[in-house]
Amino acid sequence: MILLKNVIISNVYWIGSVIMLNCKRLKRMILINYFLFVLGVLLSLLGLTDCTIVINIIASILLLQVVKNITNSYINFSMFFTFFHVLYGLSGVISKAWFNQLSSTYGTVFRYCPYLLAFSLCSLFLLSGMLVAYKKNYKSSGANNALNVKYKNYFMFVSYVGFALTTIFELVNFFRVGGVPTLLAGKAIYQARVDELFLTLPTQQIFQVSLAAFCVYLYIIYGNNLKITLKQIMIPIFLALPYMLIIIILGRRGPLLVVFLLLVITYFMIKPLKKISFKIVGVTFIVYVFLGIVFAVRNDIKLLFTDFQGFTEKVNVNYILKNLNPALNEFGCTYGNFNKFYVVNDYQLLYGKSYIYGLSHIVPTYIYSGDKPRLITYEFRDKYFPDKSKISSIASTGFSSILETYWNFWYFGAVIYFIYGYLIITLENKIKFKSCFSLLYYLSLTTTTYSFHRSDFGHFSSEIIFLLLEVLCIRYFYHMVYSKVKSIDKFIEKI
Repeated sequence: MILLKNVIISNVYWIGSVIMLNCKRLKRMILINYFLFVLGVLLSLLGLTDCTIVINIIASILLLQVVKNITNSYINFSMFFTFFHVLYGLSGVISKAWFNQLSSTYGTVFRYCPYLLAFSLCSLFLLSGMLVAYKKNYKSSGANNALNVKYKNYFMFVSYVGFALTTIFELVNFFRVGGVPTLLAGKAIYQARVDELFLTLPTQQIFQVSLAAFCVYLYIIYGNNLKITLKQIMIPIFLALPYMLIIIILGRRGPLLVVFLLLVITYFMIKPLKKISFKIVGVTFIVYVFLGIVFAVRNDIKLLFTDFQGFTEKVNVNYILKNLNPALNEFGCTYGNFNKFYVVNDYQLLYGKSYIYGLSHIVPTYIYSGDKPRLITYEFRDKYFPDKSKISSIASTGFSSILETYWNFWYFGAVIYFIYGYLIITLENKIKFKSCFSLLYYLSLTTTTYSFHRSDFGHFSSEIIFLLLEVLCIRYFYHMVYSKVKSIDKFIEKI
């Protein structure tokens, strides 16, 4: 059995490469992709774990290649969404099934094929939704209106104001929750205290939109072959620096990953990446290692300032290397949570209730009439991981979009991924370049490419609606104020 696993692992990449090399036509690639995911479904039903994992790895590699072909680049929103679907989807089950490594939080009993069946079905419908949207919208993207140079100064203005507000709001929240002692208590405590504040000032969403606005500005500049000065780059860095320092101390990898993804997407919108080079792989590896180190040290950050020797003894090389295994950090949560849910087997189907209740999350608690429904993430946590709730109000093992489809409609819930796939490609091929403001929304949504897979519909829907409201405010401010008050544009031009 061990020899079989070694043979499988050593040949999986070769098989995937041969398939992609021989599939010169998109239609052939799609047919093979469908065949592999269907084969994954059949193998999982037969209980053949190793074979099912191998087929899903090959099918997932080919899925990424299909998405690249229908979006004409390796770097865009759709590719990132699909990549994180694969990473969150397969990291945990591969690590536990082949290397017996997964957080002990998820228990001692593990079942692989039920989860692999759900993953294969969700991937099938994700692919189907993408292809339907591609067939309908691939010729309707129209002209690139996002390059209109008249918006250049406005988006620089929006980014500067947004970064300043982000820092001001974060510092206000920082002092309201107790300052440095609370900060050094760690991410779970600090974020819980902030979330529990009355009228919490939003920072992460404002930061994301501000960074997206600056990226739109860069896109306009480079797309029109204009020049940018060092000062124009340093000003936003200076304005956002206090917020970023707090983020780094807390070990919040999400906002750091957003910075990387946004800048990369913006760069390759000008020159689409159609071939992966060693340079790209190297940069990605460095970023991953950096984020892995941030994750490894964030629970012991207080020791760094109070007991440096104790910090160095605990956070050693072996400890950091262990935390670089994606399945041992948040990427293993999708399988871990699904397995816990499946093994305990004391649930009742929700029949869409979590999706309906999730929409209520966009309404602030203090203006919601009656008792606000709890998000399914915390219902799941309190039932299966009750000790997490003792740490803080937001501490949990995360959740899983795949698990949410299963909990609502059993395996038939995978059909929901058809909707996700359709919306993603529609956003990519039809909406993105309609205007600077649609591009702003497209870039602002980058954070959902990873958070979606470890979260629930309530978090996801509230985030995209909140971001949409921000973009609409920015758009209407331009038409109602900025375009009519010429002195603002002249001031920005002087800067």
